[in-house]
Parts: sequence; structure tokens; C-alpha cells
Amino acid sequence: MVTLRIRSIVWFISGVTLAVVSVWALSALKADAINPAESSIISVTPERILDTRDPNNLGLAGPFLSTVPLKLQVTGTVPTINGPKQVVPVGASGVVLNVTPVSATRDGFISVEPGDATGVPTTSNVNFTAGSINPNSVTVSLPTVGPDAGKIRITYDAFGLVGPFTDILIDVVGYTTNAGLTELTNRVRALETFGTTIPSGVTVTGNIWWDEDSHGGSDDYRLAIDLPGRAPVALSDAKVNFAPDGSTATVDDDPLCTGTSSTPTAPAGSVCIYRINSGAVSNASGNSLAGGSALTDKTFYVHWMSVGTGDMYVYATWAYTAP
Repeated sequence: MVTLRIRSIVWFISGVTLAVVSVWALSALKADAINPAESSIISVTPERILDTRDPNNLGLAGPFLSTVPLKLQVTGTVPTINGPKQVVPVGASGVVLNVTPVSATRDGFISVEPGDATGVPTTSNVNFTAGSINPNSVTVSLPTVGPDAGKIRITYDAFGLVGPFTDILIDVVGYTTNAGLTELTNRVRALETFGTTIPSGVTVTGNIWWDEDSHGGSDDYRLAIDLPGRAPVALSDAKVNFAPDGSTATVDDDPLCTGTSSTPTAPAGSVCIYRINSGAVSNASGNSLAGGSALTDKTFYVHWMSVGTGDMYVYATWAYTAP
């Protein structure tokens, strides 16, 4: 299911209000301008995931024999010097490491490659002489699908000699991910295909912010909120409701609204409103427009009565899922 978060455009039907309204400018933003292969670097507290020295044998049993590659799982829950834990999440596009040879018996190099690499390594990441301890920073991409997903391939090569060996230490210091860029790309592509009707299964969300510094006595308020496209099926009062929140201010709590104000959701065909806070408000409910209106597939209302005097406010989020 695709979820799109849109800031609401609102019309104030009665009362004097102070509000900040903002919308996305969609026409200038094109999904094909975003490359989901791009990644962001996430730093982590350094964590050791490989130590082939006896009796440690953390991650892999050592030592590494010259020209013999071994594969190491990096993503998901893996053994660490501090016990099993997730350092790099599943789906990460790359990993940032410190790689250190220890007690090598011959000069050589270490090559660190994606787990699905094949053949003889053609590049080196750490070059060292026998017996030296020479750490180096290494950034390597990770396969995200297949049997080698989340793995790296490590090779010690004593310049082609068979028989020399070395222990290797690896600490994770960060990883790369394109999850946020991919999500943004999917959202923009969905927006570009909206046309006049929200596609079935798509959830759109938004904010409701009403704050009136001063009001006097009891009055009737209605706040109209536009969907970013037309609903495939016209909205009805029964399908526009607040989520249960334990507040006496709302009167139409719908138990099918199971999201939260920070992560609003809605069942197919419904609008769910999640109250964040409110003041000087009673009998708040969600409503559709009058039956037969051409806007019943585009707009819904939040309706309430004001009580007392002074500052009155309604802060909420909402979600709608097209059936």
C-alpha cells in the first residue's frame, strides 16, 4: 500500500482564526529526477563483527588462507563482541568498515567485495607487510537480494602464494541506505499518476491546525479539508470519524481507526481523524458534505462547538484510504 502525506488546504467557515497553511507544489517535482540508487551514510557506534583470532573466532573461524575467499554476514542480527545484535539493518545498500590484518605470515593485501562477487579479486583495500597491524577504512556495497544478500566477500592474497595466512579484524562504523530516497520516489510517482481520482489502496494523510486566540461564548464551527484527489466513492458521515482517544471532546469515535496521530491510518473508504490536542472544544465530529453534493468525493468537515472564552484550538492529523 502506498501512503502519501499531504498538508491540508483548509477553509474557515466561521470564526476568526490564526493558522499556517502550506501545500506541496507537485507540478515541478518529477520522480524521474530522483535516482533511488543514491544512498545516505548512517554512522553507528563502532561494533566489532569479525575477529578470527583464537579463541575468539567471532563471525568466522580463522585464520584466512591466502587466495581463499570467505563470506561474512553483515546485515540483520549478527554476532558481535558485545553479543548478537543488529548493527546494519536488512536492506542496507552498503557498509562502512575498519579492516585490520593481524599476524600475517607474508606480505599481501585484503580485498573486501560485495557478497555476490565472483572470480579472483582485482582490487585491494588494505596493503600490508608480514606481521604488521595496518587498519584501513573500507566502504563496500551490499547485495540486497539473493543468497548473498547482506554479505561481504573477504580475500587475503599473499600475491598469489598459497599457504600464508593472517587473522582479520572488522569493525562496522556505518552503513549506507537508499530507503528514504526510494520512499520519496514512490510517493512522487504515485502523485504523478493521481489524475482526478485517488488510486485504490492508496492512503493519503494530512494535518489539521486551527488556533483562535480569542473567542467568546458558544458557537458552531466547521472546518473543511480537501483530499489531494477525488475519492473513488463519495464520502458519508458514517465514514468520516475521529479515532478513539478517551476525550469527551469527540463524539463519533470509530474503533476501526487504529493508527496514531504520528502514524495515521484508515480502513478502505474511510477518513480517520486523530486528535492531538484541543481546547475550549466540545462535541467534535467528522462529517461529509450534504448528500448529492459534487464535493462529497473531494472534501470532508471537522465540526465542533466552542465552549467558554479565550483561546480555542484543534490540532489533529487525518488519513483516508481509497477503496
